[in-house]
Amino acid sequence: MDTDVEPDVKLDVTGEVCPMPAADTRKTMRNLSSGQILEVVGDFECAAENIRNMAEKNGGEVLTEETAKNYFRVVIKKL
Repeated sequence: MDTDVEPDVKLDVTGEVCPMPAADTRKTMRNLSSGQILEVVGDFECAAENIRNMAEKNGGEVLTEETAKNYFRVVIKKL
């Protein structure tokens, strides 16, 4: 996983709880071109797994996934 990649689009879902972070990520991914990078950050760390699963099912490759208490960061490349 490449943690130093610069995202084309950043999505902050801080304050949102499931299922909204994954839904917002999916909506944002639809507007990306193939090869573009999306970085999603938020404070509901449980959402990271849902975002990863959604991305992989909808044409994305997770490059980085970080979680900590009250924090997550997922970097997705649109395939």
